[in-house]
Amino acid sequence: MASYEELMKVIEEVRASNGIDPVISLQFEFVMMYYSSENYDSAIVEYEKVLDREEELKKYNKYFWYIAYNNLSKSYLMAGQPDNAIEICQRGLKRDKKYPMFYYNMACVFAKEGDGSLMLENIRKAYKYKDRMLLGEIIPNPMESETFHEILKIEEVRKELEKIVQN
Repeated sequence: MASYEELMKVIEEVRASNGIDPVISLQFEFVMMYYSSENYDSAIVEYEKVLDREEELKKYNKYFWYIAYNNLSKSYLMAGQPDNAIEICQRGLKRDKKYPMFYYNMACVFAKEGDGSLMLENIRKAYKYKDRMLLGEIIPNPMESETFHEILKIEEVRKELEKIVQN
């Protein structure tokens, strides 16, 4: 069995080799397990813990930071806590006003709440900054999303949303 000192040496070697704190990396993988299995209540608890180490997270891997905020806001929405989803997006926007998924996630909240005006305002911003998506990320098409299904029944909203998506 490895000693504590040997284990710490391995952790330091991993940290030195890829620049990511292995504790944060493991914590992030753990929370992704909850999120991927749609256990949103547990994902919320664990993402909040990850974001308690936000400065470290940004230092080691900025993509983890974006994903943590994005998935936490989506988890709140899926868990039926729209106000918390908005609050997380707003926290993220204080740090990066041009990350489109923060706007997209807020548009999802407003779509579910039936607020076409705020939904369109946020979708416009999401599409305005769509070239700032993370590598491999694609902005979802709201015309095909279940989240927008009800609000698309309002003809004026649907037409305006179609224009935004087509541009």
